[in-house]
Amino acid sequence: AAYQDVIMALQPTAYWRLGESSGSTAAAVVGPAGTYRNAGSGALPTRGVTGLITGDPNLAALWNAPGQEVAIANNSALNLTRALSVVAWIRPTDWNGNRRIFQKGSADDQYLLYKDGSNLRFSVVTSAGHLSAATSTLPAVNQTHLVVGTYEQNGFVRLYVDGQLVASSGPHAEAVNVVSSGAAIGNKPGANFSGDQFAGTIDEVSVHATAFTASQVANIWSSGRGGSSASDPVSL
Repeated sequence: AAYQDVIMALQPTAYWRLGESSGSTAAAVVGPAGTYRNAGSGALPTRGVTGLITGDPNLAALWNAPGQEVAIANNSALNLTRALSVVAWIRPTDWNGNRRIFQKGSADDQYLLYKDGSNLRFSVVTSAGHLSAATSTLPAVNQTHLVVGTYEQNGFVRLYVDGQLVASSGPHAEAVNVVSSGAAIGNKPGANFSGDQFAGTIDEVSVHATAFTASQVANIWSSGRGGSSASDPVSL
């Protein structure tokens, strides 16, 4: 099945293909649209670069300067309290700083998929103020990767890279915290600091109100690889 069909079958609450070649609007297949912007005065993310899904002509966006982001206003589609999954395809060019892939909540106070220290991390803050985080080694630069973070109703956080479970942590059987600030793809929302924005290409970002199983994540990876094995990262 086409990659978009696989994602839509998993009922996203928000889904951005990031396939624009121009303009400032990041269209949403479902959920709120985003805005390509720069939190400072620099250039917007580069639109119209080669996409990361094998066999799919849809384009992607490239982050290569401080302040670049796709800004998304606060929306109920992103304020998922009992279970969630965040999906993104990335091709990093470096892991300097604390590179963000996707973040809801401008003060690191809801959920975020990002680089922390020398690790890749998916963090969830609960309504009781507890932090649950799954942490693993960083995926290789200049290769295409699928990264997925999930939070289950029993409080476990899991992190997947290239279709494989790489870390889990928990439980805190509590609701996810909800804040009024918005979300960003490729940046800490509204930040204009060179260590916060992503460096490289981001494609096909989606948010879901369920915690994916390992087999569902493996199927997403296989679909994005054109149906090939879920064992090796793409090196383009």
